[in-house]
Amino acid sequence: MLTEHSYKEFPKAAVMGCSSEGVLVHGIADESNFSLGVMLFQSDEIKFAVAGVDNVTDDYDRAGSDIAVQVNELGAADTKAMIVFTEGLKCSFDGFLRGFNNTTKNQDIKMFGGLAADNFSMKETFQYYKVQAMANGISCLLLQGDFEMNWAVSHGCRRIGNKRTITKCDKNVILEIDNKPVLEVLKEYLSDAEIDDWSSTVVSLCLGFPIPEDLNLSESEKEQNEFLIRFIPSKDDEQGSITIPTGVSVGTELWMSTRDEEKLIENCLKSVDSMLVETKGETPDFLLQFECGGRGKFIIRSFHQKMSFRL
Repeated sequence: MLTEHSYKEFPKAAVMGCSSEGVLVHGIADESNFSLGVMLFQSDEIKFAVAGVDNVTDDYDRAGSDIAVQVNELGAADTKAMIVFTEGLKCSFDGFLRGFNNTTKNQDIKMFGGLAADNFSMKETFQYYKVQAMANGISCLLLQGDFEMNWAVSHGCRRIGNKRTITKCDKNVILEIDNKPVLEVLKEYLSDAEIDDWSSTVVSLCLGFPIPEDLNLSESEKEQNEFLIRFIPSKDDEQGSITIPTGVSVGTELWMSTRDEEKLIENCLKSVDSMLVETKGETPDFLLQFECGGRGKFIIRSFHQKMSFRL
Protein backbone atom coordinates (compact mmCIF):
# COMPACT_ATOMS: atom_id res chain seq x y z
CA MET A 1 0.00 0.00 0.00
CA LEU A 2 2.84 2.38 0.86
CA THR A 3 4.66 1.79 -2.43
CA GLU A 4 1.44 2.08 -4.44
CA HIS A 5 0.60 5.40 -2.75
CA SER A 6 4.16 6.69 -3.39
CA TYR A 7 3.84 5.88 -7.08
CA LYS A 8 0.45 7.53 -7.24
CA GLU A 9 1.81 10.75 -5.71
CA PHE A 10 5.12 10.69 -7.64
CA PRO A 11 4.50 8.72 -10.86
CA LYS A 12 7.89 9.63 -12.35
CA ALA A 13 9.87 8.75 -9.22
CA ALA A 14 12.16 5.73 -8.92
CA VAL A 15 10.86 4.15 -5.70
CA MET A 16 12.91 1.66 -3.68
CA GLY A 17 13.69 0.84 -0.05
CA CYS A 18 13.44 -1.81 2.65
CA SER A 19 12.22 -2.55 6.15
CA SER A 20 14.68 -1.63 8.90
CA GLU A 21 15.39 -1.62 12.62
CA GLY A 22 15.09 2.17 12.84
CA VAL A 23 15.08 5.45 10.99
CA LEU A 24 17.86 8.06 10.87
CA VAL A 25 17.31 11.70 9.95
CA HIS A 26 19.47 14.69 10.81
CA GLY A 27 19.95 14.68 14.60
CA ILE A 28 17.29 12.02 15.20
CA ALA A 29 17.43 8.23 15.57
CA ASP A 30 13.90 6.79 15.80
CA GLU A 31 13.80 3.11 16.75
CA SER A 32 10.16 2.85 17.74
CA ASN A 33 7.99 0.04 16.39
CA PHE A 34 6.16 2.41 14.05
CA SER A 35 8.51 4.73 12.18
CA LEU A 36 8.94 5.61 8.55
CA GLY A 37 11.68 7.48 6.74
CA VAL A 38 11.26 8.84 3.22
CA MET A 39 13.98 10.62 1.25
CA LEU A 40 13.16 12.40 -2.00
CA PHE A 41 16.01 13.04 -4.46
CA GLN A 42 15.76 15.62 -7.23
CA SER A 43 18.80 16.71 -9.19
CA ASP A 44 19.84 18.24 -12.51
CA GLU A 45 23.22 16.49 -12.31
CA ILE A 46 22.36 13.03 -11.04
CA LYS A 47 19.93 10.66 -12.71
CA PHE A 48 18.17 7.96 -10.69
CA ALA A 49 16.85 4.59 -11.77
CA VAL A 50 15.79 1.41 -9.97
CA ALA A 51 16.36 -2.29 -10.50
CA GLY A 52 15.00 -5.24 -8.58
CA VAL A 53 14.35 -8.98 -8.43
CA ASP A 54 11.86 -11.00 -6.42
CA ASN A 55 11.58 -14.62 -5.27
CA VAL A 56 15.30 -15.05 -4.64
CA THR A 57 15.88 -18.41 -2.93
CA ASP A 58 19.41 -19.81 -2.76
CA ASP A 59 20.70 -18.72 -6.17
CA TYR A 60 22.16 -15.30 -5.41
CA ASP A 61 24.55 -15.63 -8.35
CA ARG A 62 21.50 -15.65 -10.64
CA ALA A 63 19.97 -12.72 -8.75
CA GLY A 64 23.16 -10.68 -9.18
CA SER A 65 23.24 -11.51 -12.88
CA ASP A 66 19.58 -10.53 -13.30
CA ILE A 67 20.23 -7.16 -11.62
CA ALA A 68 23.26 -6.59 -13.86
CA VAL A 69 21.13 -7.23 -16.97
CA GLN A 70 18.71 -4.53 -15.81
CA VAL A 71 21.59 -2.15 -15.05
CA ASN A 72 23.04 -2.76 -18.51
CA GLU A 73 19.69 -1.89 -20.06
CA LEU A 74 19.34 1.24 -17.89
CA GLY A 75 22.85 2.44 -18.79
CA ALA A 76 25.71 0.71 -17.01
CA ALA A 77 28.33 3.08 -18.46
CA ASP A 78 26.63 6.08 -16.81
CA THR A 79 26.13 4.33 -13.45
CA LYS A 80 28.66 5.38 -10.80
CA ALA A 81 27.05 3.83 -7.73
CA MET A 82 24.28 1.53 -6.55
CA ILE A 83 22.43 1.44 -3.26
CA VAL A 84 21.50 -2.20 -2.63
CA PHE A 85 18.98 -3.55 -0.11
CA THR A 86 18.68 -7.34 0.11
CA GLU A 87 16.67 -9.89 2.05
CA GLY A 88 18.15 -9.82 5.54
CA LEU A 89 18.14 -13.38 6.91
CA LYS A 90 19.40 -15.71 4.17
CA CYS A 91 21.28 -13.41 1.80
CA SER A 92 24.58 -14.56 0.31
CA PHE A 93 26.03 -11.25 -0.81
CA ASP A 94 29.22 -12.63 -2.32
CA GLY A 95 27.08 -14.79 -4.62
CA PHE A 96 25.13 -11.69 -5.63
CA LEU A 97 28.35 -9.74 -6.24
CA ARG A 98 29.89 -12.59 -8.24
CA GLY A 99 26.82 -12.88 -10.47
CA PHE A 100 26.67 -9.12 -10.92
CA ASN A 101 30.36 -8.77 -11.83
CA ASN A 102 30.16 -11.63 -14.34
CA THR A 103 27.34 -9.88 -16.23
CA THR A 104 27.74 -6.12 -15.80
CA LYS A 105 29.24 -3.96 -18.54
CA ASN A 106 30.78 -1.64 -15.92
CA GLN A 107 33.15 -3.14 -13.34
CA ASP A 108 33.67 0.22 -11.60
CA ILE A 109 30.19 0.62 -10.08
CA LYS A 110 30.44 1.20 -6.31
CA MET A 111 27.90 -0.54 -4.06
CA PHE A 112 26.49 0.67 -0.75
CA GLY A 113 23.51 -0.36 1.36
CA GLY A 114 22.78 -3.32 3.60
CA LEU A 115 20.44 -6.07 4.67
CA ALA A 116 16.75 -5.42 5.29
CA ALA A 117 15.71 -5.86 8.93
CA ASP A 118 12.63 -6.68 11.01
CA ASN A 119 13.45 -5.08 14.36
CA PHE A 120 15.30 -8.23 15.49
CA SER A 121 12.29 -10.53 15.23
CA MET A 122 14.43 -12.59 12.81
CA LYS A 123 11.37 -13.84 10.92
CA GLU A 124 10.80 -11.89 7.71
CA THR A 125 12.22 -8.78 6.06
CA PHE A 126 10.85 -6.68 3.20
CA GLN A 127 12.29 -4.91 0.19
CA TYR A 128 10.44 -2.25 -1.83
CA TYR A 129 10.79 -1.96 -5.61
CA LYS A 130 8.47 0.29 -7.60
CA VAL A 131 4.98 -0.82 -6.46
CA GLN A 132 6.15 -4.17 -5.09
CA ALA A 133 6.72 -5.09 -1.45
CA MET A 134 8.91 -8.20 -1.58
CA ALA A 135 9.93 -10.61 1.16
CA ASN A 136 12.72 -12.44 -0.71
CA GLY A 137 13.97 -9.82 -3.07
CA ILE A 138 16.68 -7.31 -3.86
CA SER A 139 16.03 -3.63 -4.50
CA CYS A 140 18.62 -1.30 -6.04
CA LEU A 141 18.89 2.43 -6.69
CA LEU A 142 21.23 3.48 -9.51
CA LEU A 143 23.03 6.83 -9.33
CA GLN A 144 24.04 7.98 -12.81
CA GLY A 145 25.74 11.04 -14.20
CA ASP A 146 28.79 13.25 -13.72
CA PHE A 147 29.27 13.81 -9.99
CA GLU A 148 31.82 13.24 -7.24
CA MET A 149 31.28 11.03 -4.22
CA ASN A 150 33.21 10.06 -1.12
CA TRP A 151 32.64 7.31 1.40
CA ALA A 152 33.99 5.86 4.62
CA VAL A 153 33.44 2.54 6.41
CA SER A 154 34.01 1.58 10.04
CA HIS A 155 32.84 -0.87 12.68
CA GLY A 156 33.03 -0.97 16.46
CA CYS A 157 33.99 -4.53 17.36
CA ARG A 158 36.94 -6.13 19.12
CA ARG A 159 38.19 -9.68 18.95
CA ILE A 160 37.67 -12.06 21.86
CA GLY A 161 39.61 -15.27 22.48
CA ASN A 162 41.99 -17.03 20.12
CA LYS A 163 41.91 -17.42 16.37
CA ARG A 164 39.66 -20.27 15.17
CA THR A 165 39.45 -22.15 11.84
CA ILE A 166 36.45 -23.22 9.78
CA THR A 167 36.69 -26.98 9.17
CA LYS A 168 33.32 -27.68 7.53
CA CYS A 169 30.98 -25.40 5.61
CA ASP A 170 28.53 -25.15 2.73
CA LYS A 171 28.55 -21.79 0.94
CA ASN A 172 27.50 -19.30 3.65
CA VAL A 173 26.54 -21.96 6.21
CA ILE A 174 29.30 -22.71 8.74
CA LEU A 175 28.91 -26.25 10.07
CA GLU A 176 32.09 -26.82 12.08
CA ILE A 177 34.84 -24.73 13.65
CA ASP A 178 37.98 -26.53 14.84
CA ASN A 179 36.24 -29.85 13.99
CA LYS A 180 33.32 -29.16 16.34
CA PRO A 181 29.74 -28.14 15.56
CA VAL A 182 29.63 -24.34 15.65
CA LEU A 183 27.00 -24.16 18.38
CA GLU A 184 29.21 -26.35 20.59
CA VAL A 185 32.09 -23.91 20.03
CA LEU A 186 29.84 -20.98 20.90
CA LYS A 187 29.17 -22.52 24.31
CA GLU A 188 32.73 -21.46 25.18
CA TYR A 189 31.53 -17.87 24.83
CA LEU A 190 27.80 -18.00 25.58
CA SER A 191 25.44 -19.53 28.09
CA ASP A 192 22.64 -21.88 27.01
CA ALA A 193 20.15 -19.10 27.72
CA GLU A 194 22.05 -16.69 25.46
CA ILE A 195 22.14 -19.24 22.63
CA ASP A 196 18.40 -19.80 23.02
CA ASP A 197 17.78 -16.03 22.89
CA TRP A 198 19.56 -15.78 19.55
CA SER A 199 18.02 -12.58 18.22
CA SER A 200 19.25 -10.64 21.27
CA THR A 201 22.62 -12.37 21.51
CA VAL A 202 23.76 -11.72 17.93
CA VAL A 203 23.29 -7.99 18.45
CA SER A 204 26.60 -8.08 20.35
CA LEU A 205 28.28 -11.24 19.05
CA CYS A 206 29.62 -11.52 15.50
CA LEU A 207 32.43 -13.17 13.56
CA GLY A 208 35.66 -11.41 12.61
CA PHE A 209 37.59 -12.33 9.45
CA PRO A 210 40.99 -11.17 8.15
CA ILE A 211 40.74 -8.33 5.64
CA PRO A 212 41.35 -9.73 2.11
CA GLU A 213 44.39 -8.30 0.38
CA ASP A 214 42.36 -7.37 -2.70
CA LEU A 215 39.84 -5.33 -0.71
CA ASN A 216 40.51 -1.71 -1.61
CA LEU A 217 40.53 -0.06 1.82
CA SER A 218 42.47 3.06 2.63
CA GLU A 219 45.21 2.85 5.26
CA SER A 220 43.04 4.75 7.73
CA GLU A 221 40.15 2.32 7.15
CA LYS A 222 42.46 -0.66 7.69
CA GLU A 223 43.79 0.92 10.87
CA GLN A 224 40.28 1.54 12.18
CA ASN A 225 38.74 -1.79 11.26
CA GLU A 226 41.57 -4.34 11.65
CA PHE A 227 39.26 -7.14 10.48
CA LEU A 228 35.92 -7.63 8.73
CA ILE A 229 32.85 -8.44 10.78
CA ARG A 230 29.95 -10.69 9.81
CA PHE A 231 26.50 -10.68 11.38
CA ILE A 232 25.02 -14.11 12.26
CA PRO A 233 21.31 -13.85 11.44
CA SER A 234 20.35 -17.48 11.95
CA LYS A 235 21.34 -20.83 13.45
CA ASP A 236 20.25 -24.43 12.98
CA ASP A 237 20.01 -26.24 16.31
CA GLU A 238 19.73 -29.68 14.69
CA GLN A 239 22.83 -29.22 12.52
CA GLY A 240 24.65 -27.15 15.09
CA SER A 241 25.39 -24.63 12.31
CA ILE A 242 25.14 -20.88 11.72
CA THR A 243 24.49 -18.79 8.60
CA ILE A 244 26.22 -15.54 7.65
CA PRO A 245 25.62 -13.19 4.66
CA THR A 246 28.82 -14.16 2.79
CA GLY A 247 30.31 -17.44 1.66
CA VAL A 248 33.27 -19.08 3.38
CA SER A 249 35.63 -21.95 2.67
CA VAL A 250 37.34 -24.66 4.69
CA GLY A 251 40.53 -23.34 6.25
CA THR A 252 39.25 -19.79 6.66
CA GLU A 253 40.46 -18.26 9.92
CA LEU A 254 38.24 -16.17 12.17
CA TRP A 255 37.75 -14.74 15.62
CA MET A 256 34.69 -14.40 17.78
CA SER A 257 34.03 -10.68 18.16
CA THR A 258 31.93 -8.42 20.33
CA ARG A 259 30.85 -4.82 20.15
CA ASP A 260 32.95 -2.23 21.93
CA GLU A 261 31.11 1.01 22.66
CA GLU A 262 34.22 3.20 22.87
CA LYS A 263 35.69 1.80 19.67
CA LEU A 264 32.34 2.19 17.92
CA ILE A 265 32.16 5.90 18.66
CA GLU A 266 35.86 6.54 18.05
CA ASN A 267 35.86 4.87 14.62
CA CYS A 268 32.56 6.45 13.63
CA LEU A 269 33.90 9.94 14.33
CA LYS A 270 37.15 9.14 12.52
CA SER A 271 35.11 8.20 9.45
CA VAL A 272 33.29 11.52 9.59
CA ASP A 273 36.59 13.41 9.94
CA SER A 274 38.08 11.57 6.96
CA MET A 275 35.09 12.51 4.82
CA LEU A 276 35.39 16.15 5.88
CA VAL A 277 38.98 16.06 4.63
CA GLU A 278 37.93 14.43 1.35
CA THR A 279 35.25 17.05 0.67
CA LYS A 280 37.82 19.85 1.27
CA GLY A 281 35.36 21.95 3.20
CA GLU A 282 32.66 21.89 0.52
CA THR A 283 29.11 21.14 1.58
CA PRO A 284 27.86 17.91 -0.05
CA ASP A 285 24.55 17.93 -1.92
CA PHE A 286 23.39 15.04 0.24
CA LEU A 287 24.70 12.53 2.76
CA LEU A 288 23.60 8.91 3.19
CA GLN A 289 24.32 7.07 6.42
CA PHE A 290 23.86 3.29 6.73
CA GLU A 291 24.06 1.86 10.24
CA CYS A 292 24.05 -1.61 11.73
CA GLY A 293 20.81 -2.13 13.67
CA GLY A 294 22.64 -3.22 16.80
CA ARG A 295 24.30 0.16 17.32
CA GLY A 296 21.27 2.03 18.54
CA LYS A 297 18.61 0.35 20.62
CA PHE A 298 20.90 -2.22 22.23
CA ILE A 299 24.25 -0.44 22.34
CA ILE A 300 24.14 3.35 22.40
CA ARG A 301 21.93 6.19 21.22
CA SER A 302 24.04 9.29 21.68
CA PHE A 303 26.64 8.54 19.00
CA HIS A 304 24.10 9.30 16.25
CA GLN A 305 23.78 12.82 17.59
CA LYS A 306 27.53 13.21 18.08
CA MET A 307 28.19 12.31 14.47
CA SER A 308 25.42 14.60 13.19
CA PHE A 309 26.99 17.51 15.10
CA ARG A 310 30.33 16.86 13.35
CA LEU A 311 28.62 17.16 9.99
